[in-house]
Amino acid sequence: MKTVEHPLAVACLEAVAREAAALAPERRNELLADLTEHIAVAFAEQPARDEA
Repeated sequence: MKTVEHPLAVACLEAVAREAAALAPERRNELLADLTEHIAVAFAEQPARDEA
């Protein structure tokens, strides 16, 4: 599984995890893995830029 380190993306994934707490663990893990993958791919497709 890919990881995401951007603070806003991490916060989003944490919020989804909280809201998905009622789901079955397998479904919740699949959802979070899919979202993490989509976010990681989106970041990878962005051109590098200076954060300054």
